[in-house]
Amino acid sequence: MNFPFEGNIRFKAPNKLGTVVYDREVRFKVNEPGQWTLRIDL
Repeated sequence: MNFPFEGNIRFKAPNKLGTVVYDREVRFKVNEPGQWTLRIDL
């Protein structure tokens, strides 16, 4: 893997009532090697 590493994740997520589904996108950049966890809280 070459650094910096840039990535994106696209997904669909419902609202709390489940009545609407939204398209979501998360973009991130990792500048240094190591152990990384990407956590997405909705």
